[in-house]
Amino acid sequence: KMGALIDTVDLPFVDDFSYGGVYPSADLWTDNNVFVNSQFPRNPITIGVATFDGLDELGNPYDNSASTIQGGCDTLTSKYIRLLTRPSSQGGGQYSLADSITLSFYWQKKGWGDGPDSNDSLVLDFYNFTTNQWSKQWFLKGIIAGGQDTTFTSVQIRISNAAFLTDGFRFRFRTYGSKTGSLDHWHLDYIRLFKAYNQFTG
Repeated sequence: KMGALIDTVDLPFVDDFSYGGVYPSADLWTDNNVFVNSQFPRNPITIGVATFDGLDELGNPYDNSASTIQGGCDTLTSKYIRLLTRPSSQGGGQYSLADSITLSFYWQKKGWGDGPDSNDSLVLDFYNFTTNQWSKQWFLKGIIAGGQDTTFTSVQIRISNAAFLTDGFRFRFRTYGSKTGSLDHWHLDYIRLFKAYNQFTG
């Protein structure tokens, strides 16, 4: 378990998916399931988003043995992040809950794609390095009022459990929906994990 921590990133962790290619940045993420693109979102916050659907990293359905298979689809998992050791460039020492470390992101259902259904969901999990367990922190159901979602909605989640303040912290987004194709689209943009409180600027 400790060996993986050599490849750990410091705060702030920021990805706006505004780069070329279809895969998320290997500098920040450990899997390639989501589709980085600018075609599916409507009015994205930045150029490029991470789109979740029922296709794997090679563009194949996760399961097309029947037309209505529901289950876990795309996952976007961060690399290990230092949430205990503050980098020397920021004064060193250790982070505490008083630093108000916050995960913020924007989500959109459907966009120009296929709208998720009421039994579909987008889930955010945090990883507890000490117990080696993932736990659900936030989720959203898939129903869309009026059938079209044209806006990106901001979410901010402050880390309030000291158990997550380790140098082996990770977070992941995952979707539950149709596993049979480019369906049940969710789009994420401008994901940031950062220290919200700065003692020098108030």
